[in-house]
Amino acid sequence: MGLVRDRSEHTIILNSQVMLELLVLAIAPSVMIFMIFYLRDKYDREPWALLLKTFILGSLITIPVAFIEQELLGLWGVSLSNPSSLVVTFLTMIFLIALVEESAKFAVVRVYAWKKSAFNEPYDGIMYTIMASLGFATVENILYVFQNGEFVAWLRAFLTVPMHALSAVIMGYFIGVAKYGKTTKEKSILYNGLFIAILMHGFFNFFIASNQWFLIPFAPVVVGLAWYFGLKASKIHAKNSPFKEKGTKK
Repeated sequence: MGLVRDRSEHTIILNSQVMLELLVLAIAPSVMIFMIFYLRDKYDREPWALLLKTFILGSLITIPVAFIEQELLGLWGVSLSNPSSLVVTFLTMIFLIALVEESAKFAVVRVYAWKKSAFNEPYDGIMYTIMASLGFATVENILYVFQNGEFVAWLRAFLTVPMHALSAVIMGYFIGVAKYGKTTKEKSILYNGLFIAILMHGFFNFFIASNQWFLIPFAPVVVGLAWYFGLKASKIHAKNSPFKEKGTKK
């Protein structure tokens, strides 16, 4: 009995260690991406409490988003695991998956973070949008990683999670411009950012979901371009911070 109990306890410990390792792998990409863009905001960093609340709201939207996507897929008669054609896959990824997910992240920022007094410069559009997106991506990543294991964790760490975050950076750039860019076309700029994020996310999903050898290699290309434009966008807003001239730094 003692030997059986010892083996059982050893198995529980091993399983716990594996689960902990998978959890760390699932969360680590979000933490690293957050730190990259948080540290680029040199002159007026956002309150941790507000960033955390935005992250939590981004996490919570995974529930209604999953429900809406399932309902729309059912109405459309499409199965993600067995799409009928590349055209159907493309339309599904752009006009259903990416549209729903990016619109939900956009809504978190526009409804919640936009009106906060701490949202006081263009770069804040990037920070709050990336927090909403990372909240969503982290929950989604945990579910995928625990279902599929370490290999998927590494793939998503370099592809899917950055894609979520970087499409948010681009969208957040436009949100910042819309609020502080001295323009009368606020709505147009906001929706331009949302549209670009949907396209980036949708094309990435399409290349992955196509299961075609000649299309899948384009997925990391999209991620690479997203890194380029995301870093460039954040550099522009950081460089033009109104707090730079005041010499303030939090």
